[in-house]
Amino acid sequence: MKQKIYIDHQIYTIQNFGGISRVFTELYKEFRKNDEIEPILPFLLSDNEYIKEVKEVKSIFPLNKSFIKRLFYYAINRLYSTWVLIKGDFDIFQPTYYDPYFLPFLKGKPFVLLVHDMTHEIFPNTVSKKDKTIVWKKKLIYKADRILAISENTKKDIIKFYGINESKIDIVYWGTSLKVTKNNFNIDLPKRYILFVGNRETYKNFELFFKSISIILKEFKDMYLVCAGSSNFSDKERRMFKEFEVEEKVKHFKFKGDDELAYIYSKAVCFVFPSLYEGFGIPVLEAFACNCPAIISNTSSFPEVGGNAVEYFNPQNMESIKNAVEKVIKSEKLRQDLIIKGRNRLKMFSWEKAAQKFTSVYKEIKL
Repeated sequence: MKQKIYIDHQIYTIQNFGGISRVFTELYKEFRKNDEIEPILPFLLSDNEYIKEVKEVKSIFPLNKSFIKRLFYYAINRLYSTWVLIKGDFDIFQPTYYDPYFLPFLKGKPFVLLVHDMTHEIFPNTVSKKDKTIVWKKKLIYKADRILAISENTKKDIIKFYGINESKIDIVYWGTSLKVTKNNFNIDLPKRYILFVGNRETYKNFELFFKSISIILKEFKDMYLVCAGSSNFSDKERRMFKEFEVEEKVKHFKFKGDDELAYIYSKAVCFVFPSLYEGFGIPVLEAFACNCPAIISNTSSFPEVGGNAVEYFNPQNMESIKNAVEKVIKSEKLRQDLIIKGRNRLKMFSWEKAAQKFTSVYKEIKL
């Protein structure tokens, strides 16, 4: 008999797009291929881009991104999720984030907690005092039947901060959904550019990274910096670009879907990931999948993911960042070598393998 796995609404209510909702969408697809697992996704409202691939949901006022709308979505989905919980027609509960709303309604049913990273604990000063993530996560970590950490580094951090017995924690690695297509997109990209992807705030270390490579942007007349995704440049960032006299050489692009993002990766001279900390770091795999040489931090989970297929640097040292980037952009041979190693490294990671790990953990839980 198949195990019924209840995957809850949280991340699909919180995110319109983003790494965690992509993860659960890919896991759901893999679970549906599995003879031992029957996944269910019981919620009603979402504007998430990925959920449309696996489930029909309603979207109310889709152009409205107000906080009130988000609260309304959350209230409706939580009520519906609680009703399904009370009915109890499932074997294992799989929360997609850390809201512990479900605990009073489990009635002895087990739940598996996925811990994505320990960013809030490591960088508490970057979190609003109203943010309940640490309190919620701590509560669930202690109550979970099993914990899945997305890297060995994250597992070590869980043990460090919460003293959990390591036998309770399993490790699961992610895959990537990106692949290079033959499509050409109408994007006005520079001919040669260094690529930065995603959020640029706080521990993502964008400011130090930019300052480190500003001299490269000046020295190489045809080299640009392209920032893909996230928000437009802030006034502070624009002042910084101007101060370093490269404001015309820093571009921002909002991509539309995975194919467009893959195209942006594939045309870059290199991809740089200067973050101070990541639970896993899916963009490293995205670069591998798109034949883009990767230059990344030597901290946290990065060495686990990158292996010998990347160029490393110390993310807190400007000279180290500059030297690594300069080394790669100056050598066509090194870039080709990194691309080949990246393709080989990517074989270690897939959504199928991730889903198999979840399945093996579910099977070990006594129902």
